Amino acid sequence: MTHKREAALLPHYETALRYWSPLMNHRANDLARLVGVELSPPLLDLGCGDGRLALQVPFDITGVDMSPMRVTLAQMARPASRWFVGDLYAWLEKDTERYQTITAFDVLEHLEEPERVVDLARARLLEGGAFVATIPLDMDIDEHLQLYADLDAVRDALGPDELIEIGTFVVCRWGAQKD
Repeated sequence: MTHKREAALLPHYETALRYWSPLMNHRANDLARLVGVELSPPLLDLGCGDGRLALQVPFDITGVDMSPMRVTLAQMARPASRWFVGDLYAWLEKDTERYQTITAFDVLEHLEEPERVVDLARARLLEGGAFVATIPLDMDIDEHLQLYADLDAVRDALGPDELIEIGTFVVCRWGAQKD
């Protein structure tokens, strides 16, 4: 299933290869540690973009993004990692692997159904695994489908186990869903 509003943003996303991200100012492991997580393999990066997370960790990862252009850049940056072009919802539904860590840095606010992606990602976690995401707060940016005004809005919409505000974004952690 393709989400029409997300698909309509793809041309903008692919042409805006330079974008603001907390990863430009903070290392991913530092962000994850804020919510008690050490990034470890196997790791799945949702909305992997150009693969910048793969360059910050000392192991290969799996990355998924809707942009063919960005996935090509990721493949060039870290060829030994596994990269996929696809809709996050469909990919998570068909993926059968389990991961110790799943990340979504500056991704959930672009999705029509972020709660669904959180649920699908949590179902892919190994026991004791963690899903970590960063989400901008109250930013009026056209390409964001879902904006969160504050911590309470993120907590109400996405129900993280832990969240910490840092600057203009929040770092969230979810654990594996209980069977």
